[in-house]
Amino acid sequence: MDLAVEALQQGRCDFLLGFDIDALMQPPFASLPLGKTWMRPVCASDSEGTPLFQLEAGQPLPLLRYSPGSHMGRRVNTLLKRSANTLQFCSVMESSLTDLLKVMALRGKGIAWLPDYAITDELRCGQLQPLGGDEWCIAVDVVLYRNDVRLHAGAERFWSLLAKQCAAGWLLPM
Repeated sequence: MDLAVEALQQGRCDFLLGFDIDALMQPPFASLPLGKTWMRPVCASDSEGTPLFQLEAGQPLPLLRYSPGSHMGRRVNTLLKRSANTLQFCSVMESSLTDLLKVMALRGKGIAWLPDYAITDELRCGQLQPLGGDEWCIAVDVVLYRNDVRLHAGAERFWSLLAKQCAAGWLLPM
């Protein structure tokens, strides 16, 4: 994501679809909120549908973590720092790729915080189980960003149309 932010900042792209990125929430950038998703802790289940792990105190829990420099990694790390007195985690793998963390969670290697849009089917069929309550979930806004300078006509039409849709209450289905 950092390379994409840099590309927008340097004018090498017109738009960036991303999450709530502080550096882009101020001038010279404009943004349109397109939706919201949730990141939640999940793990694989056994043959009876019971989660392989529980968010309970005791032994350190195996954590499939995002790279600390990634947006998702920073969000999860903030939550984990607040819960340091409650639970202990042992990092067993690190990646900036949601899909890789999902594969490792499906293989039973640990607990991963994954966005709902990436695990809808796995939750529905019971391959992954959500852990803990709402206090363990992280809200993530999905936002389209642009530089505030005038873009070419097609890009301006696209932005204008999308801005009207958003003003009328349209959001991405998540």
